Amino acid sequence: MTTKLRSTIVGAAVTAGATLAVAGQASAATTFFLDSRSPQTDGSTYVGPVGVDVIPLVPYTIKVEGAVSLYAPANWANPRFKTCGTPSATTPFPTLGVANGPVGADAIARFASVVKADGTCPSLPETTDKNFEIDTGNGFGYLGAPYSATHSYTYLVIPTKNRIAVRFYDPAAKDNYGQFKVTVSAAGIL
Repeated sequence: MTTKLRSTIVGAAVTAGATLAVAGQASAATTFFLDSRSPQTDGSTYVGPVGVDVIPLVPYTIKVEGAVSLYAPANWANPRFKTCGTPSATTPFPTLGVANGPVGADAIARFASVVKADGTCPSLPETTDKNFEIDTGNGFGYLGAPYSATHSYTYLVIPTKNRIAVRFYDPAAKDNYGQFKVTVSAAGIL
């Protein structure tokens, strides 16, 4: 976790269901999607940012859901490669206009991967990639949370500026597929 983000994070929790509501108050929610795929082919590709306008210094929840693939669909079944971990059969939020298939990464972890047939599988789930970043007003950074097999993470934050945004990093994002569903809700008064 970066120092500049530490001051804006109130807490992080893994959830399997509903958006956090504080003191029983209902909160309006804005949902948007961040696709993991980018048509760019250079060695430093950020997909996004996308985001939503918010009121600074008011608590919000950010719920991130979904699983994506960092590999072309054919690589999961290619005999030149082997699959490590247990991929999900498909993404819940597919990239439109391209073939989708098995997925092995979410906003926090890589839970399945593809390596060369004679390669060594990494220990999975692996949370060292830190590809999914959130900006709550002090710049982009990785917020982190324990891995969840539901691929759903909820953060309680207090933004310091008027926008919450997300982005995804992969130096080879041209073959990715799958989207992250991001829901931002006012959390109410603490």
